[in-house]
Amino acid sequence: MMTSVIQNDVYVVKDCKKFVSLYYKYRERGVDYYSQRKGSVGGWRRNVFLYGMKVFRARSEEVEYLPGVKMSILIRTLPIVRNRPDAFDLVDIINEMQIEELSFWTWKLNVKRSEAAKAIKTLYRVR
Repeated sequence: MMTSVIQNDVYVVKDCKKFVSLYYKYRERGVDYYSQRKGSVGGWRRNVFLYGMKVFRARSEEVEYLPGVKMSILIRTLPIVRNRPDAFDLVDIINEMQIEELSFWTWKLNVKRSEAAKAIKTLYRVR
């Protein structure tokens, strides 16, 4: 089922050896009209992000709203998580969020990125 408001919204994951990046693209008839990098993570955070993609059942080019937004929230909050076990807990927390909560955090991260990431960390007790 397509839950994307606009079917031209695509979340693209670029995986390199040392880091992974997430891009939001507006694509129409195979042409990218808009592209924005949502974030990049490297080291052990890269492995956590790739694990999150498996948990969210996301593809490297995701057109569905829910997996794309979950990846977007994860890649924006992972840089402030201190240790690996808490990062895996964050993946589980994001996976359990409903569409309303995902939409709220996406909006908040778009408006005030660092404050929203800290709020997620504090609210869900992630270190």
